[in-house]
Amino acid sequence: MTCGFAIPRFEGMAIPRARRVAVLLAVGPLLVLLLGGWTASPRVARGLADAAPSRAAGLATTPRFAEVMGYEPVALPELSGALVSPDGDCSTPTGGTVFGFDDACREHDLAYDVLRYRQAVGLPVDGRDRFAADAQFGRRMGERCVTSGGSLGCLATAGIYVAAVTVNSVRQGYRAPAEETGVQIAGSSLGLVLLAGLPFAPALGARAFRRRLRREELCLAPPAASSGWAGAPGSLVRWNELGREGRRLLTRSPVAPRALRVLVGVESARRLSARVALALAEAERVGAFSRGTVCVAVPTGSGWLNPHAVESLERATGGDVATISVQYAAAPSWLSALAHPGAHRWAAEALLTAVHARLQLIDPAVRPRLVVHGESLGANAMASALVWRPSVAADVDGGLLV
Repeated sequence: MTCGFAIPRFEGMAIPRARRVAVLLAVGPLLVLLLGGWTASPRVARGLADAAPSRAAGLATTPRFAEVMGYEPVALPELSGALVSPDGDCSTPTGGTVFGFDDACREHDLAYDVLRYRQAVGLPVDGRDRFAADAQFGRRMGERCVTSGGSLGCLATAGIYVAAVTVNSVRQGYRAPAEETGVQIAGSSLGLVLLAGLPFAPALGARAFRRRLRREELCLAPPAASSGWAGAPGSLVRWNELGREGRRLLTRSPVAPRALRVLVGVESARRLSARVALALAEAERVGAFSRGTVCVAVPTGSGWLNPHAVESLERATGGDVATISVQYAAAPSWLSALAHPGAHRWAAEALLTAVHARLQLIDPAVRPRLVVHGESLGANAMASALVWRPSVAADVDGGLLV
């Protein structure tokens, strides 16, 4: 059965999201200040720039450099005798800054012109020279901040300058600086952004699936209160927190009387330990541990439990069974494994251990049988749990891992 798509208003969901945004807005500038200060600090930059080639100054003072590049560098005693480009600047829309970085920018421009000169006259261009030029740039800006009082604003601005220069060098592969069209800059920048974002793609994809599955098929009616199933009236598990797959399983018609289904969705609690505790509390509430068989089932990444496996066990036991399951993700198994590596194994181990511990409190004469089930990533998770918990595995009476 399918139904329309709805966007519910989850109780308490808006506050955590707003809180996360507020934290990002507060922490973001602080990180810029700290990282900018670290990048532009004289000690760090000096360590990076120790290899700044003295041969660059030698090339810049040759007559041929002036012939090819069209100017002669000038010396600045205030920069320890450094040579700078007389017409260089910081290449920003506003020109120089209140922190006086102009001389460092002019020195950096000359270093880049030396690289262009080497390429023009057929000399080899080593990427390490451009790296050293960028590092020297960071060193000069850091020294400027220190001599001007070492304010956080100065260090943060220097960090932004150095970051921009570094990103541009990475984008150009640390080759000789070249003039580029807007299309070339946009294309290479987009490629760099996509490459940098690649490690985050699985998590973003899993998050998108989670949002989708928690909203789908909310119009399905929850099971009757007399069923003893999760999500029913009086249940500790809220219907809108079960996700699409949980709601689908719990809206199927019962195949055997007295069979219990205790499902906890990934939206039911933020922490795995809290979801496991909720599952045990719900199992206690409905009397799951008074049944002849208790099945610990691990779903796939999307939260899907094979209804045929669940219903077959219910038929085989004549309904004298309780199935307990805790969701660990809400995305296809392959994506869940990439975005949340290990989450499926931790969930299976935590739930199986908790249920086993609860069963040990029951008189062995009337203790329910413990069986397990898992399919796809859920089978992998349960198999791992049985390996890592041999004492628990010894008390498992049977199972089906597909």
